[in-house]
Amino acid sequence: MEIVTRRKWSTVSNVSLGRLAISGYSAGGGVLWESLQANRNRVDEVYSFDANDTGKQGSRLKKWFKARQDAGRDPRLFFAAGLDNNVQSGAAIANAIRTSYSPAANRILAFPSSSTEYHNGTIPNWVYATNGRADLQTDPTSLHQFPVYGRYPRVAGEPSASNPTFLQMFLEFSGF
Repeated sequence: MEIVTRRKWSTVSNVSLGRLAISGYSAGGGVLWESLQANRNRVDEVYSFDANDTGKQGSRLKKWFKARQDAGRDPRLFFAAGLDNNVQSGAAIANAIRTSYSPAANRILAFPSSSTEYHNGTIPNWVYATNGRADLQTDPTSLHQFPVYGRYPRVAGEPSASNPTFLQMFLEFSGF
């Protein structure tokens, strides 16, 4: 006969949540922005990958960023976009927050900075991914998927082999 004893677990105190990041891609943008609103006093980092309704979030994101700074936190905001409206919105929101709150440059990232980067060959990995496929270079579906798998140089002229994905780049600049 085997006797099994049950261990009584002690209460753990002083456990707290560290940094919290939230992310959304595409239609997940709706949930991303709702989650930010519901948890604005806990979220320290936001990762938006061509998230829907980005253009409507400027005021919310500015208020969130300022409130987190005022609370002594170190907020981070990262955009990777493919569709023209999200590229423009993300870049505009990032620039407005940078201008208003003067955070360090690596705390707010928006890639690309304009839609022309897709069309003028400034993003080496986009050029590689669409090489010989002119139909993909302007295809909205391809542009929309690129923020998920795409890569971007950390610095101008960096060899493509060392370019991180957008997610990797964001995590490198994260506060975690």
